Amino acid sequence: MPAARCYEQPCPPSASRFRLAGKVLTHKFLLGELWDDPTDAQYLRVYVRQLRQKIEVDPERPQYVLTETGIGYRLRAPDQELH
Repeated sequence: MPAARCYEQPCPPSASRFRLAGKVLTHKFLLGELWDDPTDAQYLRVYVRQLRQKIEVDPERPQYVLTETGIGYRLRAPDQELH
């Protein structure tokens, strides 16, 4: 996986936690990690889209931040094969 290109903004905490790679991260878990106050899952979707635009070769066909429909997201494990 290439290094995250976060430019002038800090990389999201969950992106640097390789121990979570390959595991499904629920919307609730990610919302709790990224925001102090409970917020709408739509904010998370926007945030993930922005993250994908920074780290994915083709954000419309993500290879590293994968959607688990109705559950959350999964970070591709470094040893997991690309699709």
